[in-house]
Amino acid sequence: MLSFSLFTAKKDFMKNHLLPEVLTLDCDTKVTNKGNTSNRHPNGNFGNSWMKYWMAFSGKISGFVCSVDGEPIWVEGDKDSENACRENNRVFELMYHPHTEKAEEAYNGREAHGAHIQYKGKIYIVPMCASDNTSLKDEEKEITLKAGTILVEEVDPIIDND
Repeated sequence: MLSFSLFTAKKDFMKNHLLPEVLTLDCDTKVTNKGNTSNRHPNGNFGNSWMKYWMAFSGKISGFVCSVDGEPIWVEGDKDSENACRENNRVFELMYHPHTEKAEEAYNGREAHGAHIQYKGKIYIVPMCASDNTSLKDEEKEITLKAGTILVEEVDPIIDND
């Protein structure tokens, strides 16, 4: 179930914008990473977080995995999505790093980013670990997304022209 703030952000977004297309990949699929997208931000009350945008429209609030490597990722929590993030992060900690004593070691590079990819002529947001997203950041290159990845279309982004 979406947190109240994500539900409200989604509802407010839908008042002024088209509903994003949401797709689920049936098999591992080649797509193009969109480089140089750090100047793009979601419109609406998503706190400049593409991951929150993705969560709101995918309906997924826990059990996150990187769309590239298929391994668990964690979502940085805040007061708006704290309960869902806390639940997801606890599951992450228990499943992925059961023997790690320091949280920083467990979480290093596994933060969830809302990454931009191009598929069939449209730009979509997918969950990706910080390590993979950072390594691809400025490159427009072909990557393979895992089967089951949920793609949420980027709609009406705010683009900084700095």
